[in-house]
Amino acid sequence: MAVQELTLRMIVSSLFGWLALSTTCAAFVPVVVMNAARMRVSSSPAFLWTWLYGDITNLLGAVLGKLPPTQLALAIWYTAVDVTLIIQLRFFGHLDPLAPDPKPTKVFVKLQERKKKHPRWYKITVAFMSFSAWDDIKLLLFCIAAGLAAGGIYLTLGLHNDPEHFVIEEPRVLDPKSLAFGVASAATFCIARFPEMRSGENRSKAGIKPQHELDDPLFYFLIAENFFNILSILILSTNGQYLLIQSPWLGGSALSIVLDGVLIWRISAWQKRWNERKGSDGETGAEKEAERAARLAKLDEEKAQLEEEWEVEDMHVEAHAPVPKQREGESKADYKRRVHAHAVARKDYLENQHLVADIKARGDRRAGRREEDEKDADEDDYASGAQDLDDSHASSRHRTRSSNRHDLTRVDSDGDSALGHLPLLLSGGGGSRKRRSTGGPKRV
Repeated sequence: MAVQELTLRMIVSSLFGWLALSTTCAAFVPVVVMNAARMRVSSSPAFLWTWLYGDITNLLGAVLGKLPPTQLALAIWYTAVDVTLIIQLRFFGHLDPLAPDPKPTKVFVKLQERKKKHPRWYKITVAFMSFSAWDDIKLLLFCIAAGLAAGGIYLTLGLHNDPEHFVIEEPRVLDPKSLAFGVASAATFCIARFPEMRSGENRSKAGIKPQHELDDPLFYFLIAENFFNILSILILSTNGQYLLIQSPWLGGSALSIVLDGVLIWRISAWQKRWNERKGSDGETGAEKEAERAARLAKLDEEKAQLEEEWEVEDMHVEAHAPVPKQREGESKADYKRRVHAHAVARKDYLENQHLVADIKARGDRRAGRREEDEKDADEDDYASGAQDLDDSHASSRHRTRSSNRHDLTRVDSDGDSALGHLPLLLSGGGGSRKRRSTGGPKRV
């Protein structure tokens, strides 16, 4: 058997494969880092699971077809990214029902994070979100340089360890399973782009701001990655059997480039339609949109604050309630878990009275603003001739408010005046209560 030598085509093909891998790093590393910094994943679970299915079939096809090392590394990288995103989704949004963390612990952790002026990873998040086009180009060039360096190291080590037999082998045997997995992977990636296009069209026709920006580098990086992948495949060999084996990956990459190009074209049309709609009433369009966004943000913040105050009230009831008794038919493990959660809730509540005091002060300020608004309304009604009736109502409201304030500052039987730390807008009393509606004021 003749000894096969490393050729220039093999070297160039391998380097283009490493370029494809480095381009995907430039596309997805910022996404993973920003998810960790913001502690949330923007992609939906269905989208992530669909891409994981496509990447797993791609990996299986590459392994069974004995594709070149760079294609195998690319399949492994994509699968690792999908698994990481799914883990982030589960970690940030999922709570194990068999070992739940007590609610007070989660609430106080959230409050403590809010008190920090610069949360962890904050600067990284701002840096990635404020990237300009030139910053994206520099990131891509850096990853390309790193990919070329990695390819050079791979070739150098291969030649150093086995200078006589090290080659980039091209597959020559067609494996039906590999072909089927490759076709399934290519079809999954191409079909997954159509719901995204349909969603963008529906949002644009409804007058909603497009979800994607035209300067989002992700699509351009993906186009570059697929282009480098095609070059890597074609440069290695033009043998008919080899091209048949690689046909799912060639076709999938080519279709992905076309569909991503169409998506960029549609994003341009959506942005143009949005800008025309936003500026249809002159210079005030952007100002009105900004004002509306500010109002919605203020309502969201007020809703979050109310939910925190209600959480603290429920925490007080749970912390000062007696130790729960074992229910009929309840297992010993479940009962121990409930007792442990109760103990942690009480300890956590008593150790974080300074946070409760902050919430109480915030409730006081809100109650004060409400009293001023009611006072102004009473004065307006008085000017219109309704003095006697309004004085009676105001006196009744004042007595009710004073009574509630007196109830909220009662001292418990164990000597702890924890209720005094609760916001004045919360109703007093103990026992179990139904969760209040968090609908909040109606949005404008």
